[in-house]
Amino acid sequence: MTGVATGPVIDLGVVERWAPPEPPRPQRPGRAGRPGRGGWAGRRRGSALLAAAVLAVLLPAADAPPGGPVFTLPGRMFDVHVTGDRLYVTRAVEDGALRVEARTPGGRLLWGAPLEPNQAFSFATADVVVLTNRYPQGAFAPSRVVVRDARTGAELWRRDAAEDRGAAGGRIILKDLAGEVGGAGGAGGGESPPETTLVAVDERTGAAAWTVTAPAGARVELHGLDGDEARLESLTQLGPDGVLRTHDLATGAVVRRERLERSGPVFAYTTGAAQVVVATAGRQAIVGAYERGTGRLLWQGDVAFYTPLFACAPERWCRVDGEGMRAYDAGTGEQVWRVAEYNSVFGLVGDIVVLGGFGTSAAPSHEPVVLAVDARTGAVRHRLDGWYAGSGRTVLMTLPDLGRRDALVGVYDPGSGRVAVLGRVATGLGTRCAAGAGVVACTAGGTLTVWRWP
Repeated sequence: MTGVATGPVIDLGVVERWAPPEPPRPQRPGRAGRPGRGGWAGRRRGSALLAAAVLAVLLPAADAPPGGPVFTLPGRMFDVHVTGDRLYVTRAVEDGALRVEARTPGGRLLWGAPLEPNQAFSFATADVVVLTNRYPQGAFAPSRVVVRDARTGAELWRRDAAEDRGAAGGRIILKDLAGEVGGAGGAGGGESPPETTLVAVDERTGAAAWTVTAPAGARVELHGLDGDEARLESLTQLGPDGVLRTHDLATGAVVRRERLERSGPVFAYTTGAAQVVVATAGRQAIVGAYERGTGRLLWQGDVAFYTPLFACAPERWCRVDGEGMRAYDAGTGEQVWRVAEYNSVFGLVGDIVVLGGFGTSAAPSHEPVVLAVDARTGAVRHRLDGWYAGSGRTVLMTLPDLGRRDALVGVYDPGSGRVAVLGRVATGLGTRCAAGAGVVACTAGGTLTVWRWP
């Protein structure tokens, strides 16, 4: 199957003189093939990936759209998040310590608080800010969760030997690590995971509302809306008895039981609206797709190396590995297309996967490329050479110009292939961005810059 790339349309706004790159050469996605002895399958479910066209990068006022940035704030800024009507910025202070600050989209400081060693911003809801210490397994201290008031910054509660897993309905879901050393919990990849306990606590008081315990050998899946852990929408567990249990996030009660035609420890699984794909680890991962409701095995195969699947289009599962990206038919598990050169997924918008990277063995030049790929067919809808997307996001920026030590940046629409250029960053390295409340906020070169959404 062959897709033809179309040239991107660059909307320059009022940025200084800059010409779009030469039209790219047509791009052939990898030929469709058959995975060895089976394949993959599934049906569409809410993607765990972030939706595309939600971010941008920026900087000096000289290159700004009319009116320039809303504000620019220097001072060793290196991370930013937007939740509701607040910006949460992480910055370094004089002695090298870190602090988190809450600001309005206009830049007014609401509050600031020091961060403890190894502590970082995790997520925020409308009412609280969740900070976390995630220590590795075997570390000198267990992970800790600290929750602050989103309006004042005052500490509301803290819990040791816990790891935050998300939020829903005014509650925060914690993984209880009591009795374990470090925050990894030992359940991240072994063939037989230990018993796992999740506790839902009131986000403002920390009081426990319900507890769910998954037995040894079981796995738990918490799925957030559009991949947002602050908006969890489902909790399931699949046990070695082959029973998939769906829990009510409000009460923790089991509201649905489905018995799959399988038994034994679960290495990993992914739920969809119509199917569940389960992997069992061994010398090779044995993967099976089961019909929801009946539990019937639809197909089974094995792969040398398992990587998680995600629903990328109706009747399609997708996965990425060291050899690129592949899509599989939901009904048969047969591979239907492959893009061999690139294996970084930056976003999913409808049936378009935003894909790219800095090159693999199939693309040794390591030139940055962003592709908008039709997840149903593998056809490349648009291609942007010389651009790359921020980690897990569809924020595009050019590779830093070594002469100017800066880069053009903008918001990408994968549907049309258009890039709305916002300005330049002082450096293209270490840039982090977030969007919401009608603004785009980015940290680059130690400076926070906030622009109005274009």
